[in-house]
Amino acid sequence: MNAPADTYLGRILAGLDPNKDNFATLPPHFTECDPMHHDDIKKAMSMMYGPILQQWGGTDCDPTGLLLRVLPSVVHHSAFLFDIIRCVPGHPFASIPLLQDPPLLSRLQSLVTLEPTESMQTATGIPPHINLAVMMKQILSCVIETKEELKSLVEKVRITVNEAYEKKAEDNGHLTADRMAQALNSGFDVIEARLGSMMREEMKIMKDDIERTIEQAGLQRRRERSNSDDGEAEDFSMLTMEEGSQVETIPGINAQYRLYTNSGKLWHVPKNFKLGAKHDLRSAFRLWLFGMPSHQVESQNGEARATPVRPFRLLKKI
Repeated sequence: MNAPADTYLGRILAGLDPNKDNFATLPPHFTECDPMHHDDIKKAMSMMYGPILQQWGGTDCDPTGLLLRVLPSVVHHSAFLFDIIRCVPGHPFASIPLLQDPPLLSRLQSLVTLEPTESMQTATGIPPHINLAVMMKQILSCVIETKEELKSLVEKVRITVNEAYEKKAEDNGHLTADRMAQALNSGFDVIEARLGSMMREEMKIMKDDIERTIEQAGLQRRRERSNSDDGEAEDFSMLTMEEGSQVETIPGINAQYRLYTNSGKLWHVPKNFKLGAKHDLRSAFRLWLFGMPSHQVESQNGEARATPVRPFRLLKKI
């Protein structure tokens, strides 16, 4: 097969639809022309592929160029990876080192793009009909934009004519709907200001009473959960930090670790926490030193909830 056919097949295997305009989408890539001279990219490459680069870097089979194409994809699809980790506790994706370094991941996201750059200017393996699809999409977008502008123009003309009519009626001393509404609104503003000054203190007292009642109810609910022996207490993060140093500063990580409650007991890990079945020595050592500060679970309403796990060397039985 020739090169265009190879790139066309590669896009098919990547899951792109050859009948849609996004078939010409560029892969995620770094905006830097010389990525390995950027400190954050170099750090991420070492973190993710250190052993590979140590063994094969600088040889005839140097994989650095290939890995510089793989790393941006991990960064670009990090949200998808986090979704999988939340839905499948113990999934191997949780051991990806870069996902456990949120500050570095955030900085790399600003360096990854799908737009043409000096290092990657044109998509390859694109059949001619894709250009037609792109043009049709641009034309459709232009038509929709024009339609919206016309609708907006009609509304502006209506408002302008109405304002001109109201102004003329006001100059002639006529009572119109708008003038009546303005008079009523002014009266309501005066009443609201007077009532506000009278009721503000009462509202403050009521607010303090409500907050005190809610706080007492919350403490009672916690005691009830702690005393329950049904073994099905809901897993939640303690609102108050445990005694001692709870915010631990580790190189590259600044996370707030919590205690979690389950079945009336306190734990250093959230409910249903699972560790992947297989970890190499390098990833296991990172867990021992840094833990999983980006660990998340899916709450009952389907939203992501942060449940950071402290460095494994600090885990202990409570």
